[in-house]
Amino acid sequence: MKFAMSIAAPLGALALCMAAPATAQDEAMSGGKMSDAELAEFAQMMGGAFQAEPLTAEQEALLPLANDVVAKLVPEGFYEQLMVDVLDTTMRPMLSMFSGPDFVVMGSVYLDEGLPELTDEQMAELAATLDPAYSRRADVMIEAMTGGMGEMFAAIEGPMRDGMARYYATRFTGPQLGEIKAFFETPTGALYARESMAMAADPQFMSSIMGSVPGMMGQMGEFEARMEAAMADIPEPRGFDDLSAQERTRAASLLGISVPELQAAMEAADAEDTADSMED
Repeated sequence: MKFAMSIAAPLGALALCMAAPATAQDEAMSGGKMSDAELAEFAQMMGGAFQAEPLTAEQEALLPLANDVVAKLVPEGFYEQLMVDVLDTTMRPMLSMFSGPDFVVMGSVYLDEGLPELTDEQMAELAATLDPAYSRRADVMIEAMTGGMGEMFAAIEGPMRDGMARYYATRFTGPQLGEIKAFFETPTGALYARESMAMAADPQFMSSIMGSVPGMMGQMGEFEARMEAAMADIPEPRGFDDLSAQERTRAASLLGISVPELQAAMEAADAEDTADSMED
């Protein structure tokens, strides 16, 4: 598989991660697809994980005004287009970089001594010979990955608008919401409402954010060391051999299986965990 194609799936999964929690991310990264039942179970689990206090009667009364404010920030169809723009802004430069002539050649030819020194023109000529469509590849990938994502993000828009309205109703008073709405109804306010959300897809914003990535990645080693130090005194989960006979019997009983089945299940889980650790 050519190098540019091999990164398409991870980048697509990265895009999904922008909107998907950890469990759904695992499915995306592994190429799996959740069934309807699994999706329903996952939605119920996530809904239970993020519990919010019920709105008071006063806050409920503010929802219509809060909805008016949110409608200025997120008009119908806005979030779908915004997220497609964000994906295009973030993924196109990466795909363009990894589908350039040098990467095309490195993905197609392996030499123990490495590639010889070539001029840009020579590299482009060689890339075109090995992959005549390489110059179009990034555009095709972008279109393929973002084409179906619009509908996915459109499904988020309604719940997001509802959640924003509930947030506004709990953070602002009626008079304050009225002032915000009045501002958003002015030409400058309408422009601000539209542009404040669209900022996430703007190259000015994204270039600054992406410029911070090397510094952030440079902190990863220190972060991992700090995590290891913090977890040093936390004992590892117990294996089958660590359980007493009474604990084995009780655990098997709770699971509705035999003790030998418990042993096999625990050893299988340990083997899978070891395999995952080796992959990492």
